[in-house]
Amino acid sequence: MEHTKGPWRQTTSTVYDQIETADGELICFLGMKENSKANARLIAAAPDLLAACELAAKYVSKMVADDVKTAMPPIIALNRIEAVINRAKGE
Repeated sequence: MEHTKGPWRQTTSTVYDQIETADGELICFLGMKENSKANARLIAAAPDLLAACELAAKYVSKMVADDVKTAMPPIIALNRIEAVINRAKGE
């Protein structure tokens, strides 16, 4: 199963914070808990966060292939980035 394509945005109804696609499709809504606005912002940013991680993975993968020396070995960063991408994609 693939996620609904972004961009997503946070909106607020009279009762809930909601996440909608750019064309107004409701993805989810969150209750009026204290942290629901923060959760809604994070969920709305998810497609952009995934795209940024995929771009970073390409960049760091090139660093690994070129054996670039940095304070933290690029392979460590690449492993963490790829783990997050796989988790986001349900792999």
